[in-house]
Amino acid sequence: MASEIEILLRGFSDPERKAFLALGKPVGFDAGEVILPAGRSEWDIHIVDEGQAAVRVGNVTLAELGAGDTIGTSAILAPQIERSAIWGNTSGRLWRIHREAVLGFFEARPRQLFQQFCRNLFKVWVGVLAGRNQRIAEVQRRLLSTGEAERRRRFKLLIVDDEIEIRQLLGEFFAERYEVTTAQDGREALTLALAEKPDLILLDLRLPEIDGYQVCRQLKLRSETERIPVVMLTALNATPDKVKGLMYGADEYLAKPFDLVQLAEVVSRVLAKVYG
Repeated sequence: MASEIEILLRGFSDPERKAFLALGKPVGFDAGEVILPAGRSEWDIHIVDEGQAAVRVGNVTLAELGAGDTIGTSAILAPQIERSAIWGNTSGRLWRIHREAVLGFFEARPRQLFQQFCRNLFKVWVGVLAGRNQRIAEVQRRLLSTGEAERRRRFKLLIVDDEIEIRQLLGEFFAERYEVTTAQDGREALTLALAEKPDLILLDLRLPEIDGYQVCRQLKLRSETERIPVVMLTALNATPDKVKGLMYGADEYLAKPFDLVQLAEVVSRVLAKVYG
């Protein structure tokens, strides 16, 4: 059976494989050690080279990882859960590839290679999800069991879309439950995100000035905004586009036209994951 990293690099030439893996830095770990603490470390790709590790949320083991498995793809079940951590089951070693290095690697190569990588990544995610539905349910039940005080909290949303009708529609729809701020382009979105510190951003991809991918990327690079969850809204519905959005740091991806009730459920779920 092919390992996750073998699936991830299918379609790569030998020189491309070597160049990609050369981006990594070794990270040793011991049995019982927290390799990656709770937080957003899952955005980088960590390849298990030696030994065994586990993805845990509290006392729940989300995934057992061995040689060739990847953290960042195996953790996709709940990649934005602040409480998740990676533990060493034995002593071993990881190869860490920073997300920015991955994006830079593909920027210098034909677009088709990045599209192939996104398809491969999607296949890994599907394989991971297929065997862990019970774990997803357990983690979601824990995270969605928020206290009464949290349920009364009025979160702040930033809605970013260049179409005024959509901004007005979403603003009116969410205004009863959340504080709402809107932006009409990528530059304004970045300015408001820094100034307002919203709890969640609904972000269209096709924006003037700076597109949604780059807005998301810049948000995740800044310490002031890196932890703000982003839900991407777009007419682009192809699998590579979805995977690309998640690679740039999106927490969820919803294609237009979307159902408002479905969108409200996504927003509620993401807020519960991050702040619950």
